[in-house]
Amino acid sequence: MEWLDSIGAMCISAKALTVPTSTCMVKIPPGTFSPKTIRKKGTHLDTKAISVNKPWTRLPNGTKVRLLEGGQEGLIDGLTELVVGPGRNPDGRTQYRLNVGDGSRLLAGQCELTVLTDNDGLVLIARQTIEYRRIVTDQLRAELTRDRFVASV
Repeated sequence: MEWLDSIGAMCISAKALTVPTSTCMVKIPPGTFSPKTIRKKGTHLDTKAISVNKPWTRLPNGTKVRLLEGGQEGLIDGLTELVVGPGRNPDGRTQYRLNVGDGSRLLAGQCELTVLTDNDGLVLIARQTIEYRRIVTDQLRAELTRDRFVASV
């Protein structure tokens, strides 16, 4: 959601997909972005429409992942719906929220993550049975390329 405040600064609201829903607000000074800008990608502004109909398999909460850049590991603990920001998931509107320890959270798109597996090649998911992990592994392997799966050390 976007609106202008009393001094003309553009305000952008982003909802976190949590229970209860939390909302954060960012104020951008007038003239920073053109009104047509709906998202920022890397260092270039991208004003193309967001694709919300692209099918994709969401990584379940508790899935152990590693960031491609920097190699930091964490657990998926939800999705955050964004209005502005790079690195979105294939749905075009969310990012994964990663618990990286010490109460710290990072936001990352699916394209920025590798999925960690055990020695048998099954996706590592906290507090889940082998059968469930096998089903999730099969679904993700059908959608993601082989290089997106990395054995946990």
